[in-house]
Order: sequence, then structure tokens, then C-alpha cells
Amino acid sequence: MALAIPDKKPLQIIHARLSDLRPGLMAYVITRVARKWETVLPGGTIPINGDLLLVDDRGGSIEVVIPHDCMRRFSSDKVVKGKVYKILHFEVLDRKKKYKSIPAEFTIYFNSSTKLIELTEGINMYPMYFFRFADMIEIRERSKKDPVFTDVIGMFVGYGEPIAISVDSGTRMSDKLDVNLRLLRSFIIVFCLLYSSLYVETKFISSSSTTKVYVNPDILEAEEIRQRFKNDLAPVQLLAPEHTS
Repeated sequence: MALAIPDKKPLQIIHARLSDLRPGLMAYVITRVARKWETVLPGGTIPINGDLLLVDDRGGSIEVVIPHDCMRRFSSDKVVKGKVYKILHFEVLDRKKKYKSIPAEFTIYFNSSTKLIELTEGINMYPMYFFRFADMIEIRERSKKDPVFTDVIGMFVGYGEPIAISVDSGTRMSDKLDVNLRLLRSFIIVFCLLYSSLYVETKFISSSSTTKVYVNPDILEAEEIRQRFKNDLAPVQLLAPEHTS
């Protein structure tokens, strides 16, 4: 008499919010791609990996790493910033990255099995943007070695002429452009077109391959700045060389 082997139930994949993700959890997520960029090492020109910043309907966020060998599979026409996707078959790891866009404990890693399904209905609850704006106190406390990139928002008040500078220990030259922003609390900070740096006792923020610039984003903080400085009709200033970093 043959033994009856009970049918194995298929593994169930649950819907999880980003804040619930842990290594080993079998889950799918529904999120909007709030930001997309490629990581290029200093002195390099070829991206070592792709990156996404995801945000869910509860405002949770997590960073995604797309390994170099998967970047073509998830190219710009397959993963579009601003769209909402159901994402399945990914890994959640606690690998330590040198720099992070947000101070999260875990990171999603895509692989050859990862699947994205675009959703177009019932998606208005997913925020279009996700920022963690630093005020001047936070910026002053951060250093070049801070593992979390800095988000700032302010009114564009001045810029300098491009200046050729030596980078990568003198191995190549690059143009530097200084931009002055007036922060919400009336401080002025130099934005070098983002980790925080200390340069001749002047605090400024510096761009990297991950830097994104948004002009007049439709967010509450931008409206606060417009209202605070609505009577400021001063033109944008061209900074003299002695006023740039």
C-alpha cells in the first residue's frame, strides 16, 4: 500500500510595510520610487551599482541597491522615478554601506529573481517625495565621515563662476560651482554643485554622484520658504571669487 504524501502548501508571501521588513521575511511591498540614482566612486566614471529610495503609504522609507550585474535588468525604462510598484522576490540585508541616503537599519537588494509590477490605481496615498531636511544645527554637527547624506532646502540667493580645482589627490581637474541657499531659519549655506564638509572653518555641503536638485518641489517646506521670504525681491547675486569656497 502506497503512503499518501500530503500536499505541501506553497510558501505564502505577505504584504509588508517598509518598517516591517527584516532579513528572512517572505514579503512583497507596494511603494513609490521617490528617488533614483547611480553610485560612481570618486575618480570613476562607471557606476558600481544603481540605487532607489522607496516610500510606502505610511511614509516609511528604505534604500534599494541594484548590483552592477542587475542594472541592465532594472534600467531607466523599467524602473521609473515617481511610479508605484508591487515588488517581489528581493533580499533584505543589514550590510553596512559607507554612505546611506537615510539612517535605516536594513537595505533592500535586488537580484535576478526580483519582479516589479507597476500599479496605476489607488496610488494617491503614496508620497511623491521623501526628504529628511537638516537644519543648520545638524549640518554643523555633521562631518565628512557622516554615513548619512544630507538633505537641505532653501531659497536660491547667489552663485559663483565655475572654478577649476584639483580632485582625487591631484590626478584630475574638475569644475566647481558654488551656490548660496537661504535656509528656512534665515541661515545662508554654501552648496557646492552631499556629504557635509569642513573647509577653512566654513561649513558647506558638497555634491556627489548621488546628488539631486529639485526646483520648486510641491512640498510643505517649499511653501513655508515662499511665504517666509515672499517680500524679498532681491535679485540672485553673482558671487565674487573671494566669497566662494
